[in-house]
Amino acid sequence: MQRRIKTSRYIEILSDFGWKHYFGREENKINLINFLNSLLEGEHIITDLHYANVEEDGEHSSERKVVFDLRCIGDGGEHFLVEMQLQNQDFFFDRAVTYTSRTISRLAKKGAEGNGYELPPVYFVAVLGFQLNKANDAKHYYSAKIVDQFDQEVLYEKLSYKMLVLPNFNKSKTELSTIMDQWMYLMKHLNEIDELPNYLDKRIFSRIFISESVV
Repeated sequence: MQRRIKTSRYIEILSDFGWKHYFGREENKINLINFLNSLLEGEHIITDLHYANVEEDGEHSSERKVVFDLRCIGDGGEHFLVEMQLQNQDFFFDRAVTYTSRTISRLAKKGAEGNGYELPPVYFVAVLGFQLNKANDAKHYYSAKIVDQFDQEVLYEKLSYKMLVLPNFNKSKTELSTIMDQWMYLMKHLNEIDELPNYLDKRIFSRIFISESVV
């Protein structure tokens, strides 16, 4: 007997189309706000955001253009670069630094107006389908800032890197203790779910399960 393959009722989040569908559309931006707030819990709260151009030209014609998956600006002026990378990339940290550096360079005010060097906060957020460090296969969430290597004092609050490593996330539905846990579980298991389950916060996830998401 031929095995029946279960197909999802919902658009796969971890696809280019699904990523833009759930997080990149104005009518669904509450999903992105909720997702980002789950990462920033205890650190910052976003109440609103607007989408920005995902393409960034180099300052010179010879420089390579950068294209972000999603770029948005919070109501407090903070900038978010939101990436999904499922395939292994050897120099992913280099990519993260390149993206944030390009953004910061663009945000720096020119001339006398920039003498104070004040910048808005910049967050690089990535959902990864590969392990950053194969020797540490239990770590599914990285949160980094510029810190002093001796006493871990945060030297610069305005630059943050948040990375979710899906292969290392192995919690069951009964172990989901935070909204971030619930987002990671949903990203890995949406194709196995037919309707909004009671272990996901209905206030946060109801829009994922509305009829327009059915394929």
